[in-house]
Amino acid sequence: MENPTERIEQFLSENPANIITVTQGTARLAKQASPKYGFTLQDIHTLYGSVSDFLKALPAKGFTTDVKIDLKRLYGAGAKQTTYKIETLTLNFKKETPMNEVAPAPTAPTVPSVPNAMGYPMGLGYTPVATTDWISSKVIEERYRDLLRDNDTLREDNKDLRSQLRTLNEEKASLRLQLDTAHNSNNPKFNPKYLCKPINKLKSQLKMKELDNIRDKQQLYRLYAKQYSQRKICQTINNIIQYYRPFCSNKCRRISNQEALTFIYLLGLPNGYTLHPHQATTLQYLKTTQRFQTFINTQQL
Repeated sequence: MENPTERIEQFLSENPANIITVTQGTARLAKQASPKYGFTLQDIHTLYGSVSDFLKALPAKGFTTDVKIDLKRLYGAGAKQTTYKIETLTLNFKKETPMNEVAPAPTAPTVPSVPNAMGYPMGLGYTPVATTDWISSKVIEERYRDLLRDNDTLREDNKDLRSQLRTLNEEKASLRLQLDTAHNSNNPKFNPKYLCKPINKLKSQLKMKELDNIRDKQQLYRLYAKQYSQRKICQTINNIIQYYRPFCSNKCRRISNQEALTFIYLLGLPNGYTLHPHQATTLQYLKTTQRFQTFINTQQL
């Protein structure tokens, strides 16, 4: 039977993610560093010097009979770190001799007790199953369950990353719109210092709402009441309507999405608002059109 010291050292040397845990009943061997109850080969060399000295030190820590040493593999990191048990060694230590030598008893992997033919009597119509085949099927089943759990964890991580990406895209569109209106000297509420703030803090600081559709002048009056006079708002939107719809009266109440976005480009966003990503994309396209550029160039704000 393979020496437990050699088996443990061989297992820990195979992969840096391999660890061992030591238990006796409800007692567990622990250390200060994380993982608290797991020992890598580096941990053993640092704390005890060698695997042999590590095993010799166990009786002094109260681990003497029926000591379980689990050989495990670490997966993940941080709070989502999991382990998969590959093998278990059972050791029984003799009491310390006058030479203070500790002799671990022969060990063997812990194997579930399976009676002959899975406990069914022979010759009564039951098909015997070899013990090794039953163990192999249990190991495969356990690994499959571990893979399912890992897959669920990865799915949740993917959802979180997609959500973060959408948020960053919205903040990017908002920042680009503010940058485009930075040269508007008649917009006293524009504060360039916000462009220097980290993106992940900007939205919480400004507590912005998304501005989607503006369909009439009354909406403009309500949104910009604290920034501009009603006369200023009315004059600006009427000039825009007159340009896009020359035959429309100034008394018309309804405005198009193109007219609303042109108004926003001229006077900036209302306080506490950011453009909906779809509207930000539309405005970016609108700025590339010749008609829009011609109108902006004729304005003396």
